[in-house]
Amino acid sequence: MDVSLAILFIGVLIFLAHVFSGIFHRTQIPDVLPLIGIGIVIGPLLGVVGTDDFGAVGPIFTTVALVLILFEGGLELRLDLLRASMRGTTLIALLGFAVTVVAVAAFGYYAIGLDVLTALILGSILGAISPAVVLPLSRKLGLIDETRAILFLESAVTDVLCIVLTLGLVDAALVGDFAVGGLVGDIVAKVVFAILLGGLGAVIWSIFLSRIRTIENTNFITLASVFVVFGLVEWMHFSGPIAALVFGFTLGNVEQLGLPVLAKYLPRKPIGLNRFETMLLSEVVFWLKTFFFVYIGLSILFTNQTWLLYALAISAIIFVVRLPIVRLGAGSATPKFDASIMAVMVPKGLASAVMAAVVLQAELPFADLILSVTNSVILITIVLTAGLAFLISRTPIGQVYKLMFTGFGRQSAAEAAGAESDSDTEPASR
Repeated sequence: MDVSLAILFIGVLIFLAHVFSGIFHRTQIPDVLPLIGIGIVIGPLLGVVGTDDFGAVGPIFTTVALVLILFEGGLELRLDLLRASMRGTTLIALLGFAVTVVAVAAFGYYAIGLDVLTALILGSILGAISPAVVLPLSRKLGLIDETRAILFLESAVTDVLCIVLTLGLVDAALVGDFAVGGLVGDIVAKVVFAILLGGLGAVIWSIFLSRIRTIENTNFITLASVFVVFGLVEWMHFSGPIAALVFGFTLGNVEQLGLPVLAKYLPRKPIGLNRFETMLLSEVVFWLKTFFFVYIGLSILFTNQTWLLYALAISAIIFVVRLPIVRLGAGSATPKFDASIMAVMVPKGLASAVMAAVVLQAELPFADLILSVTNSVILITIVLTAGLAFLISRTPIGQVYKLMFTGFGRQSAAEAAGAESDSDTEPASR
């Protein structure tokens, strides 16, 4: 593509992203769908741009987007909400991931004809839920704070489980030795050390933040600190995404944490981000999210109709098994509307795409199939998640989903807002 046309396209895309965001606010038609559609049109359909054109920059860009999305999400998590949602998050994340892995692996083994280990690899890849999709969708659908916290934390946890389990299974396939105990221990170690390093990095950074603000041109320096922590944690072979999430959470709640032990040794009081820095981060994440979803559209391949049918069947399985998972894992106090949204919030994203690429690089059997099916499932699940969320919030489909959660609790924030809006407009209609 000509450089001038590329720059023109970038400018038009940013304008369109704001238009799509405005449409999202008014109609709840998610802005991610047209962005993915643009990627599909200029990529697989017209062949104007492909992922190969980005070279080594493509994976780096998608990783940067994921890191900042997780960091921003961590900043928005409040300590009291985390305490309230921890039980629900743990149960839904672990149960949902395990059931999804087993269900997809069973389909891969019996319907596709994969061997057991390869089927488990496919199930592990598709066990993750994308925080890059969940975070903006849940924020704009009127869910209560506890539900949004559970969904976001679940997406972060399943991303880590997906990455660590898939890498362990790929190593097992390469060496021909699969040890469950060692794999579980590796997962726990990666998560625990990532939490410790991410939290410690945020505390140390907050101590020096006020002094650094006296220097000119340092508005982006906190973002640089996130990249430093992520890179160091990944270099140490722990979970960089979890570290980025914990870094944001600690920095956003540092005043509430107190930290009396550290206060004895560190001279300055910890501080968090100010309003301007938070707004700046939000703008950067908006830009990255825009290009991230277009890049996902570019990554979709439509080369084999049989593989596309496999992807459709797997996507259907993922949504079907999600219903009992939410029924069992969500507390009975969860509003029916929130539970209904949780039941369709299973989009796949960056972690799945990256792990499918790892399988291809390892040259395992059925690697081409796994990559193509995974990319197709990413597209299908994002479209279904966004579409069903819209239908639940705006059409009678929502009543059907609510019937599946009979016995669940109080009125949701979205329902309360809708009822208030109806009561405000009723006198005028008379």
